[in-house]
Amino acid sequence: MFNWKDREYVNVRKRVFKNLDTNEILNMEIQDDPDNIIEESDTPLTAYCLNLAQHELVEDMNNTYNEVVTEINENLDKIEEKQRNISNYSMEEQKIGTWIDGKPLYRKVFKLEVLNVSISTNVTSLSIDTLTSLKSFYNYVDANLIYKRPPYFSSSNDYFAIFYRQNIIETRLGCVKSDGNILIILEYTKTTD
Repeated sequence: MFNWKDREYVNVRKRVFKNLDTNEILNMEIQDDPDNIIEESDTPLTAYCLNLAQHELVEDMNNTYNEVVTEINENLDKIEEKQRNISNYSMEEQKIGTWIDGKPLYRKVFKLEVLNVSISTNVTSLSIDTLTSLKSFYNYVDANLIYKRPPYFSSSNDYFAIFYRQNIIETRLGCVKSDGNILIILEYTKTTD
């Protein structure tokens, strides 16, 4: 049988240290100060006491492990949901996350057939508050080659531009190419949120 000393301290002396690298303040107690020990007694260590302490330690470790695993799984679920939303492109409005002002962020894709050099699309129904992203691609066939081009300018009759103003998306082309369409990807917050 072993014995350990149970100690109870009063008026424990404290020392304050400062980590010069991180400026962290550390408060330390001097516990082996004999002037502060008010009671010290022997507690016998029996096999029963050791088994009980081991059981409590294992239970605490298991609880901590389960809490950590649960938190990790919850965070993984949130990350997977965000990844699904980030890569979700649809002609229907999709909620994809949160903007820097805390408002929900939405995405919607439009596909416009190119019939003339200027196309206007009214998006008032989306109730756009802040347009956070406007991406577009002009898809067309020229000399039997298929092109997917973002906005560009080559010359006064070979360009593709896109504008957003007052709930209108306007696209302009230098000339209409055969089999052409324009994909527009909007990301935005709404006035209704």
